[in-house]
Amino acid sequence: MSGAVAGNGLRGGPVRLARDRRGVTSLTFAVAAAAILGMAGMATEGGVWYSARQRGQNASDAAASAGAIALAAGGSAADAIAVATDIASRNGFGSGGATGVTVNAPPASGPNAGNSNAVEAIITQLQVPQVSALYLAAGPRITTRAVAVVESEGTACALALANGGGLAMGGNSTTAAKGCTLASNASGAQSLYIYGSATVSAYTLHTTGGCSGCSGAGVSLTRPASAYQLPTSNPFAAADQVELPDFGSCTPVSGSVTLVPYETSRSAYCGFSAASQQAITLTPGTYFFTGGIALNAGSSVTCPTCTGGAGVTIVLTGDGGCNSAGSLTIDGHASVTLTAPAANQTNAAFDGLLFYQDGRGTPGSITINGGATSTLIGGLYFPGASVTFDGNETMNGSGLSTCTELVGLTLNISGNASTTLDTSGCSSSGTRTAQLMAVKLLE
Repeated sequence: MSGAVAGNGLRGGPVRLARDRRGVTSLTFAVAAAAILGMAGMATEGGVWYSARQRGQNASDAAASAGAIALAAGGSAADAIAVATDIASRNGFGSGGATGVTVNAPPASGPNAGNSNAVEAIITQLQVPQVSALYLAAGPRITTRAVAVVESEGTACALALANGGGLAMGGNSTTAAKGCTLASNASGAQSLYIYGSATVSAYTLHTTGGCSGCSGAGVSLTRPASAYQLPTSNPFAAADQVELPDFGSCTPVSGSVTLVPYETSRSAYCGFSAASQQAITLTPGTYFFTGGIALNAGSSVTCPTCTGGAGVTIVLTGDGGCNSAGSLTIDGHASVTLTAPAANQTNAAFDGLLFYQDGRGTPGSITINGGATSTLIGGLYFPGASVTFDGNETMNGSGLSTCTELVGLTLNISGNASTTLDTSGCSSSGTRTAQLMAVKLLE
């Protein structure tokens, strides 16, 4: 009996064991849990990688933009690279460890490759695998790239330079900038200042500092004024690098006379004060004056043969010791009609320049009151002087000139001065124009 029972138990054991389901649920759960935890870990790690990519892209954008801003401020390609690299480092992306930072100015690839106004920033991050080490031999390499470019956003027909007192328009003056911008690179809250009963019309106002009075009742703008912006380019900066001749002597100017340009005479004229009815006639070319010029009421200066791209460049310089640079005064009742040359015969840096004050010495004062028949066509560049427009007359009245580009250390338009500035014809006359600069991310 007992043997039978034992025999049946032995014969049924394998069958019962095969049919026994106890522990299968635990095994299934263990396998499923491992898969679920792996997927959760991979999802979490993927989120870390995505976050790393976002941080890398933000840092690439910031680095490229900072480099482009350095270019817009007049820096070299090396300056742009240094600035961009520093910004990447400040955002946690140095050149050591598993991170690599590459800055190219100009970019080495893409649509802007070789563009000297663009900066490329590339950040590479090698991720260390965690859960993904179960599936991947190595972590992913995350690369982000950004390209920022400096572009022009329009033309400025008047520009006050960075180290001066800015651009001010006040009194009962009227300033009309036809389709162009009035700009100032000066710092401070009154980089551009409109006061009194001044009337101003322009495409816009653009400053690197503050813009005071720029939304007053007398201000009419196509686009709202912009303060604390990138500096506007100086179109005549190349003229400051020209080595001007030193003159030990000069030729006096007296009476009504026709003057001979430097290209023919190889000499300079002395400063002079033109009396009433005194007529000064110029022929195309470059004229150096070692003293101040005063054009008084009733006098005139003209260049009858300045046509077809021919014109004159008047350089106000000092004596052989360069102790001072000549001053310029144009009385409200003087008659001045002059055109700058499209191509200057002495130096290409003077192309399109009508007046240039030598910046090597102490600058003389610049006062331009114009007159009912005064027309100045070309660039007026006074890099070291305070330029004043004052008086009761009109310079460049409506339609008289389509190219007057005014750049000075400080610009003041006051009194009852009526000044019209227009750069629409400058491209065809060879006169460079100041460009409003903006930095844009393109790639």
